[in-house]
Amino acid sequence: MSGEKTLGAIETQFTMLEICCDRCGRRGRLKASRLASIYGRKILLPDLAMRLADECPKRHSSIYERCSPYFPDLARRD
Repeated sequence: MSGEKTLGAIETQFTMLEICCDRCGRRGRLKASRLASIYGRKILLPDLAMRLADECPKRHSSIYERCSPYFPDLARRD
């Protein structure tokens, strides 16, 4: 995943964006346009991942269990 991409740039490539976390087990597909309306199109992807992790029920768990979301769709494209 490229750390310098914005959500707005991704929104032009993907209708849905897959978000996963191997630590907490959360997995899903969210509309890129909905994410952009909530977090803004200028948010960088690492910042978006941190914001999503802040919303995880395991955000106060040990560092080994704490949410660490990533975007598999983007990793496949790099």
